[in-house]
Amino acid sequence: MGVEAHDEPRPGPVDGDPVLAWLLEGDPAVRWQVMRDLQDAPRAEVDAARSRVASEGWGARLLDLQDDDGRWAGALYSPKWTSDVLRGLEHFRASGAAADERLGDAVEVVRRGRRSDGTWPLRRGYPGRTWFRMEAPGPSRWATLRSRRVLEWWDRQR
Repeated sequence: MGVEAHDEPRPGPVDGDPVLAWLLEGDPAVRWQVMRDLQDAPRAEVDAARSRVASEGWGARLLDLQDDDGRWAGALYSPKWTSDVLRGLEHFRASGAAADERLGDAVEVVRRGRRSDGTWPLRRGYPGRTWFRMEAPGPSRWATLRSRRVLEWWDRQR
């Protein structure tokens, strides 16, 4: 599955899934991606959910912190990019690449990170100044969405 929303819903592992329900109760920035990538929701529903990102939750908070000229912190903000196993797997998934067997060890690292309740934890914060904290330590909707998306991509091709 790529990163496009679908015109027709396809069957997916959504019925009776408490973790999926928990993800959908979260921030609009997570919700629309869950609908697109884990539920294969119709494009119109995904677009409607995505349209809420700028006016609610994390997206609205980030936009509220924007300077009048459209930049942040007078254009002094310079993110320190970090990368990890999950980020690397996300790139393969988003590219439409096949599930290459050489990625198997990395996939297992992600799989082992799942907690007993089916979620993935917020591992650590980033060093230095952040604009706002998206989630408190504990189960992370963002990490759970990202992990499930990668594992579903991988498992569908095995």
